[in-house]
Amino acid sequence: MTDELILYDGQSDVQSLKSIDQSTKNHQRITFDFSSHKLLTQNNISHSILENYVSEDEKIIIDDFSVELTSNWHKLEIFKKCLEINDINVGFMLEFELHPYFFNIVKKFFGILNILKQEKPKKIFCSSLGNFLKNLIDEKTQLIVVPSKNTDKLFYDSIELQLPYISKIGTINLSRKKFNQIKSIAEDFSQLLFRIKPNFAELNKRKNILLLDFNPERYEHLLLELSKLNHNIILLNQTRPAVWNKNSLKIIRKTNTFVLNLNNFSNKSEIKKIDLLKQSFLKNLHNITLDNEEITQFFSIQQRTFWNIIKDNFLNLIEARAQEIITKTVLVDSLLNKISIDLIIEWAHVPAEEKLFLKKAYKNNIPAILQEFNLELSEDKKRITYTYDTKNKRTGITTLLNLMRDEGINLKDMNTEKSSLESIFINLVKGSNNELLRS
Repeated sequence: MTDELILYDGQSDVQSLKSIDQSTKNHQRITFDFSSHKLLTQNNISHSILENYVSEDEKIIIDDFSVELTSNWHKLEIFKKCLEINDINVGFMLEFELHPYFFNIVKKFFGILNILKQEKPKKIFCSSLGNFLKNLIDEKTQLIVVPSKNTDKLFYDSIELQLPYISKIGTINLSRKKFNQIKSIAEDFSQLLFRIKPNFAELNKRKNILLLDFNPERYEHLLLELSKLNHNIILLNQTRPAVWNKNSLKIIRKTNTFVLNLNNFSNKSEIKKIDLLKQSFLKNLHNITLDNEEITQFFSIQQRTFWNIIKDNFLNLIEARAQEIITKTVLVDSLLNKISIDLIIEWAHVPAEEKLFLKKAYKNNIPAILQEFNLELSEDKKRITYTYDTKNKRTGITTLLNLMRDEGINLKDMNTEKSSLESIFINLVKGSNNELLRS
């Protein structure tokens, strides 16, 4: 038990609560994230961490429930109506980013309930956790909330970028918006200066292989092998710049790889279409009845809802990401209309951008190879071969099975054997008689 608690969630909370921390002696500090824990540790300030209040069994429950939330919230009828855009469900596109978001929310919820139960504080000081605590404390506990700039974010809201062209590599953290601006400028400049932007009319004279989000330096051998096939190699990176240093540029030019940017397919007609879709989406989203009983019950733990805690911030996140996805949906359609793509090789099938492409590929009957899984379909279409590195800490099997579940593929039996990554790609591209797996 303790009379007073100070709760931190993020570095900005440490700064916001600094005056409280200095003026109060008989209190206990608890950090909810690594950044605030690290900062207090560096300053030799005694504190506990949230993990101390969450049992191992509860961590399993939190993880399972987070997966459940991520996979199913967008299937609720009240959300589904407004999330469908050109046959694309925005919620499904965002699963990769929303899982850690929901995990943190549920973990905080469990943690706060346990802290209140164990410590029974008379007074709590907090900043960004104020909304949580307002909904969870009883009338006997005094709550003092200090304003903070902290807000919940998604996985790619902050992007770490390596600085090129310097002897000692450094990194900077950029907002998603700033990163996309820099990436677009860098790729436009590279296309113009180094003549790596393709002529669309010339592209359609040969078969085209589209690579999604590949690092040229890491996959140099793959690009070299593909360049021998008399096909056009097209690189479209959305989460990382295609050309970022001298070596990546050297590889791209040596392998005659073309670099595309989705902005290459933006024109007045597409912009008008995007604006109309955004207007429609925002109208439908804002018309949702947020206090709907179905939503309230779905976002509940131990018969206690946390929907009121997250609803405003959550919908703001969805609104921002949905507008990006709408833009990319229209531009991807424009790309596929202008360029005849014969094969897509994707890197992970996890980020929204790659999921979007694979959905479009399936709709347009374009074969796709999933790099992460190295999949091949047998001639009788009854057996899928998955090749992976046994030395890796993670085989990816669980992710693969979840993906297949999402796609409605049922497995009857599993068999294990042993074979290189790039050789599999090349064999498939060269024209295996097996039909390529479509997402």
